[in-house]
Amino acid sequence: MAQGELGRCLTKLTRFEVAEPMLLKSYEFGQANFGDSHVRALERCQYLAELYDAWSKPEQAAEWRATSVQPMKGGADSVTPSAPEEPATRRARDPR
Repeated sequence: MAQGELGRCLTKLTRFEVAEPMLLKSYEFGQANFGDSHVRALERCQYLAELYDAWSKPEQAAEWRATSVQPMKGGADSVTPSAPEEPATRRARDPR
């Protein structure tokens, strides 16, 4: 997943040809290991959209942006909002 962060930095440096394969590989890794709706995979979709926007490739940017907002399936690492958790109550310490 570090390749995704490096790819993002390279995008900001306008090193698009170097950034693209890193971001694609990072997305494929996240998708294969965590699934389509995992936060990391969706972040990589957004990074790819940013790359193609900066690289003046709006059609490809739109495709990746659409992928990054697909309906979520849920799960612990998805970006589907859930109800707020109840505040944890503190237990009194045993004075012994």
